[in-house]
Amino acid sequence: MSKLSKPFWVLIFALVTLVSCKRLPENNLSQKGSVVLIDSLQASEEIIKDDNDRFFDHITAIDVAIQLKTSPLSLKKITCRLL
Repeated sequence: MSKLSKPFWVLIFALVTLVSCKRLPENNLSQKGSVVLIDSLQASEEIIKDDNDRFFDHITAIDVAIQLKTSPLSLKKITCRLL
């Protein structure tokens, strides 16, 4: 291989790589929907809404206690203070 052929193959490889790349479609929020800014109280209610899977309907206090690595009794004390 001569000194000229190595840069030539590198250039060919770069061109083939660039040409073969596909451009991703742009995500434009203004076309698909809108963004609504809400306060923290309303956000805490909205974040647990799940109309499709109803996941949060199946969560119990014991599940939360396991995730937080606390006893279920201490979790009941916290929820009583919040209510």
